[in-house]
Amino acid sequence: MNTVSSASLLTSLEHELAELKTRVGKLEGFIASEEYSKLGIGDKGMLDRQLKAMREYAEILSTRLERLRSALIQIQQIV
Repeated sequence: MNTVSSASLLTSLEHELAELKTRVGKLEGFIASEEYSKLGIGDKGMLDRQLKAMREYAEILSTRLERLRSALIQIQQIV
């Protein structure tokens, strides 16, 4: 992967992670709301699972970003 496409991927992943973090925050806010407390157990369970999956996905994106940043630094040191 060349530096230009790596930088483009980096920007794309950063944008995706920022959007995901916003969505996680909104879902966390909803789960803390009175409206959530009125939902049935099945709906609450699905939303809880969704939040868990979103958090895991955010961790994966963060790890990918760290690895990509590290690779870009190494490439820049070589060049």
